[in-house]
Amino acid sequence: MKLLLIEDDESLAQLLRATLIAQNYQVELAADGQQGWDLAQSSVYDLIVLDLILPKLDGINFCKRIRLQNGNVARSPNQNTPILLLTALDSVMNKVIGLDAGADDYMVKPVNLDEFMARVRSLLRRSYITRSPLLEWGELCLNPNNCQVTYQGQPILLTAKEYAILELFLRNPDHIFSASLLIDRLWTSDEAPSEWAVRTHVKGLRNKLKKAGVGEIFETIYKLGYRLKRREQESPKEQSPTSPILTPSSLTTFISDVWEEMRETYCDRLMIIQQAVTALKNGQISAELQQAAEYEAHTLIGSLGSFGLGEASRISRQIQQILTQAESISALQILQLVHLVNALQQEMQSASAGTHPAQTSGSKVIHRTSLLIVDDDAVLARHLATKAAMQGIFVEVATDLQQAESFLLDKLPDVILLDLNFPGAPASGLNFLAKLYNQHPHLPVLVLTAKEDFADRLEAARLGSKLFLQKPIAANQVLKAVTQVVQQSSPIPQKLLIMEDDQQMLHLLRHLLQPWGYHLTLLDSPQNFWTTLSQTDPDLLILDIELSDSTDSLSSTINGIDLCQVIRNDFRWQKLPILFLSAHTDAEIVQQCFAAGGDDFLYKPVIAAELLTRVRNRLEQR
Repeated sequence: MKLLLIEDDESLAQLLRATLIAQNYQVELAADGQQGWDLAQSSVYDLIVLDLILPKLDGINFCKRIRLQNGNVARSPNQNTPILLLTALDSVMNKVIGLDAGADDYMVKPVNLDEFMARVRSLLRRSYITRSPLLEWGELCLNPNNCQVTYQGQPILLTAKEYAILELFLRNPDHIFSASLLIDRLWTSDEAPSEWAVRTHVKGLRNKLKKAGVGEIFETIYKLGYRLKRREQESPKEQSPTSPILTPSSLTTFISDVWEEMRETYCDRLMIIQQAVTALKNGQISAELQQAAEYEAHTLIGSLGSFGLGEASRISRQIQQILTQAESISALQILQLVHLVNALQQEMQSASAGTHPAQTSGSKVIHRTSLLIVDDDAVLARHLATKAAMQGIFVEVATDLQQAESFLLDKLPDVILLDLNFPGAPASGLNFLAKLYNQHPHLPVLVLTAKEDFADRLEAARLGSKLFLQKPIAANQVLKAVTQVVQQSSPIPQKLLIMEDDQQMLHLLRHLLQPWGYHLTLLDSPQNFWTTLSQTDPDLLILDIELSDSTDSLSSTINGIDLCQVIRNDFRWQKLPILFLSAHTDAEIVQQCFAAGGDDFLYKPVIAAELLTRVRNRLEQR
């Protein structure tokens, strides 16, 4: 996916760009609003990340201009592209102005990289649901707006199911789909075919595409399913062939390197603030110098915080608040500015490149409650979402059940707020609740509805709803109920010990499991395994079979099956759930794992939904 990043702070821009590239996004940079506007007029982007205060064209006017459509202004190719607005201005009024100007989301600096990426993914997901962009594979093109498939401009006639299969693969190019997973995604329960019939559909689609000249579009992954075949493509404009893909450790190094490289630049920004304070002391401050100092303080708020210098960011905000006031600055405030500037200088001078708290491996992940609101009343849903966000709750809104199911395929929320009544389908809300209860029995659901019917209350209770709320009801009462249900449903965080010699796989597992609240301990060598096992007392062990990267002579001869046998011979750990993870598909090796005492076996490459389901099942059966 292609993103446009418009940020005048070069170091922060490079930091955000590196974070995005590490997640395989293509990124184009613009250092001012006008340059960003020119790029937005010449290319189509999946997302625009935009600073509020920019030279030449500020973020508010950029949003207004790109959303504008009338006879005198040429329509922008990115008129419907989602926009994420970044700024150090955290007042409610600034947020309202930004959102009213056309931004889709608003994030206050300093930027937390995990939250930033979550918002990027959320906006891209919403964009795909609402915009249905063209899907392409080479010269093969699928247009969801008219359900037409073409190759080199010539139409290809497909059946409805063949079209659905092709669209699913084009929207998920790196995903492996088994026949059973295709059935789950593309067929209703009452029309589910056999796996043999699904393979027949795929074969028919392949033949039609080959006959049209497309060639082989799918690759068969042995014992796993099908995946869209990868095509060789030109290197992205912003990524040369030698551009590194950043792992968490290399990203930390990159952040430290950028800070060291740009430290002098930030010192220069501080000097402008110092000049303004000196001028204030002498009674000779000009409006231009005060405005320049205010701008530099604004920049430091976001940038220093994003580099992990939280105290420096806080001091910068205090400086900006004094400099922005309309009335004259008092002598007491000038004295306060002197102390603040000195404190800021000390923070920046003493800052070590290796102390980026947001990126250290031992940093604590703060879990924000996530709420999915499923209600066709968009006005009420947005009002609830706004109130929830003010309480630190992360909210997704689905105005129909199909959209809700799309959200749930990506990630399960902590709690769902569900309206039972949807236009034209009186029973659809209860049917959806029943589906949730069958598929995710531990996911708390609150029912919110205007219908007064005891039968609905009874059925909702039978289907596991935690609370039944009657409209009309105040937003604060709804959110109080949501918080209460989450607190009651939140289990004690469970501990997972993962033994895997592949650093990339460890990073992937951490990325997949940590957002779900699991406490992870990661090991890449069996050398300290037993000590770590005793210290962490895990609820589940995930073991790779081959552990060949150890430098210790004894550990280098140990594999995952050996560790499993040792664990099962110890009275304390005899019942510890063990999940094997391996690229081996040989039946004999799988049998050895179970014979050694393994409880489950998961093939690589790892599919997120399957991993989470297996982990959850093992923990529940403990």
